[in-house]
Amino acid sequence: MIETGKRRERERVYMLSKKKKERGKKFWHTNNNTKQNKKMTEKPRPKVNTRMRVILLDWLIDVHRKFKLLPPTLYLCTNLLDRYLSEVQVPKSKLQLVGCACLWLASKYHEIYAPEIRDFVFVRCYRKKEKSTNLKKKQTNKKFLDDDAFAKEELVKQESAIVDQLKFQLTLPTPLAFAERFLKIGNCGVGLAQNQKIIRCLVFYLLEHGLMKYELARSLPSKLAAACLAYSLLATNSYTSWVCFFARHAFLLCCF
Repeated sequence: MIETGKRRERERVYMLSKKKKERGKKFWHTNNNTKQNKKMTEKPRPKVNTRMRVILLDWLIDVHRKFKLLPPTLYLCTNLLDRYLSEVQVPKSKLQLVGCACLWLASKYHEIYAPEIRDFVFVRCYRKKEKSTNLKKKQTNKKFLDDDAFAKEELVKQESAIVDQLKFQLTLPTPLAFAERFLKIGNCGVGLAQNQKIIRCLVFYLLEHGLMKYELARSLPSKLAAACLAYSLLATNSYTSWVCFFARHAFLLCCF
């Protein structure tokens, strides 16, 4: 009875319907032909270097945590931000505005109750509590983050500019989406219950750490998720068992 239940569960997960198969194919097609990766092979725009990007993302992560938003919101926000910065030269004075507009767009896409515009205008003054010993250093590093950066009208206008520039292409695969799919398949097919939680946490940790690396933003989301999973498997001595299982699913072979 137990074995029958497990078999039915695996069939429910893996025996995809025709619509799901078509959706999956489109997912992989979008992943392999994403415009972002082609443009990200270039160097960052002169007005926004990698250091500024790290500072902005660090601040956006604080805002994301303050609003208690979902993880997919942060990944979509980063995707929108990188794609927009790869096409438009943004001055330092407007960088915080662009970041908030991207987070606002992403929250509308993923959240049931997205933050309102007044929340973003208020949170522009948000600063995480800093120790007195590092206060001067932090202020120097974040000197382009203004406490009075923008108004409501500017945020709405910037949101329109972003969606127009990106041609309303908001439905794109992120590394988190691929990682969740890989883990879901692996957890149902491999009897490694003692390592599953560790592997899952390690994969998500590596993905979040990779958000700060501009070089990784140029990689395909599927390959980035697969690389994080492969490292997690090696770290927990589970690589052989998982790869043998994934080998039975041809659509994952291109990642490993």
